[in-house]
Amino acid sequence: MKKRVMFSAFFLVLSFSLIAHVNASETVIVSPGNVLVRTINLNKGDWINGTVSVNPALGAFYVIGPEQKSYSNATGITESGPLSFTFSANATGTYTMRFWSMNMDQPMTVTLDYTIHRTGLGLFQGDFYSLIFIVLLIIVILCAVFFYIRRTKDVLAKDEAIKHETLNSSASPSN
Repeated sequence: MKKRVMFSAFFLVLSFSLIAHVNASETVIVSPGNVLVRTINLNKGDWINGTVSVNPALGAFYVIGPEQKSYSNATGITESGPLSFTFSANATGTYTMRFWSMNMDQPMTVTLDYTIHRTGLGLFQGDFYSLIFIVLLIIVILCAVFFYIRRTKDVLAKDEAIKHETLNSSASPSN
């Protein structure tokens, strides 16, 4: 029983840690003056961090949420290095990332790298891990209570057997 409970708890923690992050990376050529659109489905509380870079310069990047709220202002991107971005989903739905090539002479190479941090159950990350901790704590407490009750029953049964044996031996005639 104890091994089964420990295995279940380990599997629960492992499964949540495996689905907690989703990594994505791509490089795309955007024609002069065009817009590249990428969509991501997020749950409330999920958050993203990543980088975007363009070559040559003269690009813009912005994110729009499902409620048509802007999660980043149109930000110019230069060749000097990647632009870092982070945002948290305030609502469940489709989030749109747009890359606009403002260079009218040549195509723009867009490199996008990001990680989606899934929280699960629609909870914010801290709340989600607190919930997992509480569930595991309850499992440990229930196991401790179960083993305490089992041990107490075993001790009482042994005491009863000793008492019964003592009564039987005292009731028997002595030789």
